[in-house]
Amino acid sequence: MKRRSLLAGLTGGLSALAGCNGLGDVAGRQTREPFQVDGTATQRPAPTFASAPPTDPTRTAVSHLGEHHRRLAVVDVDGGPDSLDVRVGFTADGSTNTPPRLWIGATNTFPSAGEFSFPGVVPFGGLVGRTAGDDLSDADTMVERPQLVLVPVMDERFSSVRPTEPSEGCWSAANSIPVDVEGTTVTIESDETVGREYLVLTDPGSDTCLQRGVYRFESAVPNLTFGLSVWDPTAVRAAESVFAGDEDPFAGGPVPSLPDCSPEWFHNARDTGMTAYLTPSQERVRLPGSISVTLSNYGSYPVAPTRVQLYRWHVGRWVPLRPPARIQRSYPALGPGQTVTRSLALGQEAEDIDEAARTVAIPGLRTGRYAVRFGSVDHEVRSSCVAALLELSGETVSLAPTSHVEATEQHDETVVVRSTRRQRGDPFLECIRVDDAAETLLFEQVMQLDGLRNTLSYLRGDDSVAAVYLHTSPRVIGRALGAVGLEQVRTRRFVFEGQAYQVRRTRRGL
Repeated sequence: MKRRSLLAGLTGGLSALAGCNGLGDVAGRQTREPFQVDGTATQRPAPTFASAPPTDPTRTAVSHLGEHHRRLAVVDVDGGPDSLDVRVGFTADGSTNTPPRLWIGATNTFPSAGEFSFPGVVPFGGLVGRTAGDDLSDADTMVERPQLVLVPVMDERFSSVRPTEPSEGCWSAANSIPVDVEGTTVTIESDETVGREYLVLTDPGSDTCLQRGVYRFESAVPNLTFGLSVWDPTAVRAAESVFAGDEDPFAGGPVPSLPDCSPEWFHNARDTGMTAYLTPSQERVRLPGSISVTLSNYGSYPVAPTRVQLYRWHVGRWVPLRPPARIQRSYPALGPGQTVTRSLALGQEAEDIDEAARTVAIPGLRTGRYAVRFGSVDHEVRSSCVAALLELSGETVSLAPTSHVEATEQHDETVVVRSTRRQRGDPFLECIRVDDAAETLLFEQVMQLDGLRNTLSYLRGDDSVAAVYLHTSPRVIGRALGAVGLEQVRTRRFVFEGQAYQVRRTRRGL
């Protein structure tokens, strides 16, 4: 499927949220009159689809009925064949007069007319949206999951589904969506649009009105998926940080920036009203320990997940502990109301973590002050990263080889270390002492690199050993040498605990 621009050309879509008065007036757009269900189809001769929305669609909407106050946003619009350009956006807010209304329009961008067969409602028939994790093959599971439904306006086949008024402060579908709706074939001229409004309703079997979450809607023709994010605007304020106010470890001034970005810190998020922030499940952690960090977006600026990075505060600067990623990955941006979580196993080895848990293991951590970074915010004039402070404490950790070492041999002043990650013909990593080096590595940095751990563990502090040769995979060697991506690096010099060392890639081994 092809990624489509969401509401291209719209301006002020998100800023329209500001100043809502609870009755659905947003940026001068008045809430529509209540929709009244007429008992006879002959009194409603309007077409089943339209060529233009009744008002300019926006990405977000509000719904305010008594205690049920929600915000909604269109997110992750994806798809559409080459000849159909799809537009999705809200045309009315939710109030006591009307449910939120959503416009979906499909424009023929081909230079000539085309005939399109829609399996149900024109132009979008995927009327039931479900949250992530639904088992579509299990009807019972689908009923138990939170659902939203889209009910077409001006289509008498759905008259029994459209409610005439809120029920107990909630716009809920009056009945289930019909499953026997016949398909339609439509001829769409070049640059012509077919579209319609849909009422956004809570599923009649749901116990919660507009339950928070991201609901996915899918349709085969057009080949379109999109999400509706629903959240409670009263619950978006960041939680209280243990480092807020007088507990700020950098109370004498601003927290120093990270070496590769200017962060927005979680411990300032609540007082400054940040709408994008990173929330750690714990800020003070006893090692070894596990935490989760959640990136939240409740604002108007694009927010994207990034690779998780951990930094240690050392001699007046932040030192990155995880080496650069060999492959730079692009993560889908978060829409308004969306969150994403990563898990960290602090002070724990990767082999001790269940691979299915998708947890980032960061071994070899010692007591001290740290920062975790996850996510970036693209402001109009600048970009920033999203980070949180951590305070770690625990017993002293010693330098030790990884569990991948299966055998060692000593020949005079040389030690050969063999790793389970090696294959026949793989190179060796040589580690020796030298007189000087410009780079300094912390203990925590060395512990992230198997190549350095599995050589320095046998060389440091043992004067009877002059050189260590590690037989391991090219990937382990490349990381130890500081190579990024396909970069070819053969030698690296560094100082570790007062002694200078050199590591290099070699084919020599015993």
